[in-house]
Amino acid sequence: MNKITMKHYVLGFVFDGQQNVILIQKDKPEWMAGRWNGIGGKIEPGESPEEAIDREAHEEIGRSDLEWYHQITYVSPSGTMFVFAAFTPELYLQQPPDETEQAAVFCRKNLPTPLMENLEWMIPLCRAELAAPAFVHCREVGTSLA
Repeated sequence: MNKITMKHYVLGFVFDGQQNVILIQKDKPEWMAGRWNGIGGKIEPGESPEEAIDREAHEEIGRSDLEWYHQITYVSPSGTMFVFAAFTPELYLQQPPDETEQAAVFCRKNLPTPLMENLEWMIPLCRAELAAPAFVHCREVGTSLA
């Protein structure tokens, strides 16, 4: 049996009051290249999920002024993803000059393709007013809920 190294990630969606969301067209890793996804990446050693999503938002869209809400904890054999949502009256991007991945604003009812698997259910769930974060458990590596 192969040993699986668990990794921990954050994923974030920034929404406005007009049904719009910021997505990133990923250029790495290779299996994700060209697909649209939320803001996010790996949690660094010693970093909390909240600190990680703040850092990723600053790195990917140049925003440090967002208040994040933990909406989903997604657990699989390969790791844990903490999914966050932020709500702001105006969606604007200040992408750092060294950022290679393209960010854009989309109406959540007309999302771009190719879209990362699971975003079709994650984005609406992140818009919901939850009393506590949703917990999703996948039993197999590579399993998609989409």
